[in-house]
Amino acid sequence: MELADPGFNVPQRIDLLLGAQVFMKIFLMEQRIRLGLYPVLQKTQLGWIVSGEFRNQDEKATSFPQHGFFTRQCNSINDQLQMFWELEEINTPAWSTEERECEEHFIANTSRDNQGHFVVKLPLKQELSTLGESRSTAFHRLQRLERRLSSDKQLHDEYHHFLDEYHKLGHMQPVPSTGQPTYFLPHHAVFKQDSTTTKTRVFDASCKTSNNISLNDILRVGPVVQQDLCTIVLRFRTREIAFIADINKMYRQVRIHPNNYDCQLILWHDSPADPIQEYQLNTVTYGTSSAPYLATRYLQKLADDE
Repeated sequence: MELADPGFNVPQRIDLLLGAQVFMKIFLMEQRIRLGLYPVLQKTQLGWIVSGEFRNQDEKATSFPQHGFFTRQCNSINDQLQMFWELEEINTPAWSTEERECEEHFIANTSRDNQGHFVVKLPLKQELSTLGESRSTAFHRLQRLERRLSSDKQLHDEYHHFLDEYHKLGHMQPVPSTGQPTYFLPHHAVFKQDSTTTKTRVFDASCKTSNNISLNDILRVGPVVQQDLCTIVLRFRTREIAFIADINKMYRQVRIHPNNYDCQLILWHDSPADPIQEYQLNTVTYGTSSAPYLATRYLQKLADDE
C-alpha cells in the first residue's frame, strides 16, 4: 500500500504540523482494520497513514502497551505518568541574589502620587558618592552634539523638539547646583525613524566618571518579570484576532523619587548663545540598566492593584 510517509517508522525531521481543523478534513472514507494488535490503516488525501498501538513480540499479552508519545522504555505506569508531567512542566529560572534584592527594593520603596503615577526609588547597589566627577564629560558631549546638530537641520529640529516636550511635560526641570554627589547623564543621540512613538534616545548612563564607574555600574538590573517570547507568541494561537499596542512614553510614565533626582542630571540649553543650565530628570530614563525592569514591573503592579 502506498503510505503518505513510507518511512514512518524511522525518526526524522518533522516537515509540517497540521492542526486538528485541517487534519480531519484530509480523511477519506476508506479504512483497513484487522482484528488483534494490529495498526489501523486510514486513507487520506495525502496517502495511507498508520495509527494505533503496538506490542513487541517478546512482551506478554498482559503487559502495558507502549504508545507513540513516549520516547523511552518505562517499567511501570507510575514512571510513565511522571514522565508525562515532566514533559508538561515549565522550568522557571531561579533569580540571582541581586535580582531578589531588586524585587524586594521595588516592593518596599514604590508608591503612587495623587495623580496615580508610580513613584520608584532607583535600586542602587552603592551610594551615589561612589561615583567620580561626571560634569566635565557631560559638557564635552554636549558640545560634540551641538556640532553634529548644526550640520543636520532635521536632526537638530527633532532633538530640540524631544527635549522641549520633555520639559513641557514636567519630565525634567532646571535645578541649581547643590554641591552634593551627582551624576550627569551625557547626551548620546540615537534616532530610530521606524519607531511609532519614541524616535529619539538621548542619554548615556553607561558613561564612566573620573574613577571609571558609571551610574549603570551601581544600579541593580532587576529580574525579567514579563513572560518569555515563546509564551507570548503561543498566545496568538488561542484566538482568531489579536490586538497589539505600544505604550507611549512607557518608561516616563513612572516618576523617580526626589531622593534620586541627583542620579539623573543633564546639561542643556536651547542655543549655544544661551548659558548652560542643569536639569534633573524626574522619570525613569531610557538607557539606565534598571529601566526595563522598573517599567515592566510597574505594569504588573498596576494590574494587581487595579
